[in-house]
Amino acid sequence: MKKILFATTALVATAGVASADVSFSGIAAFGALKSAGTSNFEIISHVDLYATGTAETDTGLSFSATVEMENLNATGAAKGAGAITATVIGMKAGNVSVQYGNTDGALDKNTTEAYRVYPGIAFEGWGGRVDNKDDGSILRLDYAMDALRVSLSYADVDEAAGIGFSYKADLGGTSIDVGLGYEDGNQGDLAAITLGAQFGAFGARLGYWNGSEDNADQIDLSVQYKANDLTIWADYLMNKTASSDNYTIGAQYSLGGGASVFAQVGTRDTAAAIEQDFASFGVIFGF
Repeated sequence: MKKILFATTALVATAGVASADVSFSGIAAFGALKSAGTSNFEIISHVDLYATGTAETDTGLSFSATVEMENLNATGAAKGAGAITATVIGMKAGNVSVQYGNTDGALDKNTTEAYRVYPGIAFEGWGGRVDNKDDGSILRLDYAMDALRVSLSYADVDEAAGIGFSYKADLGGTSIDVGLGYEDGNQGDLAAITLGAQFGAFGARLGYWNGSEDNADQIDLSVQYKANDLTIWADYLMNKTASSDNYTIGAQYSLGGGASVFAQVGTRDTAAAIEQDFASFGVIFGF
């Protein structure tokens, strides 16, 4: 992340604020994607850009505000389609933090996803549920103490209230994480449990989603192996509601400096017993 310090006195407008700064960060990807059910590759790019301002009072209370410009992608068909500009504002005091805006709900914050190139970029081939569907404008309260986190959230748009718990433990060379979440709103309710383990270079994740929201009923199984700069993973997502099975195998190789090349292939078995394949490859880098 590159930090750019602007005139601090211009940013500080509240008495008692000791310091303030602004930083920029982001993620970018470029390559080709063959979507499931199509026969040709298309050139595609994806850029997420974040500008974050932070301030801290003399008493240690910290504030942050982030402007998010996400999904700034371009394909041969529609450049910049689906671009999102949103904000997140937050504050933290000791073990307690609060965020409001385009942030995760309590369920999503405390559960883990299947292994993938990078969450949310436009090169994925998912055919089922990966995370929850909170519609922005989310207020979330977190309490974190060592390896335990407890979260409460409320989403204005879909009037969804949520609760989540997560715990991470280091067992001497093996790390274990457990996540639980539940939310209920005008789109229905959703419960999830995820389990993860890291055994040296090997990792495994298991998740289960169920609820009346979209009649969700899905199992995610994911494994990963990392050796120096090379990462290989395989995913299986079984969506009972859509009667679809999704298989993905991918690899990513670090070039150093935050840049990596990646490639992945997969299939999606639909309810009509039609097997659709997808593939993507390219380069991704953070800044």
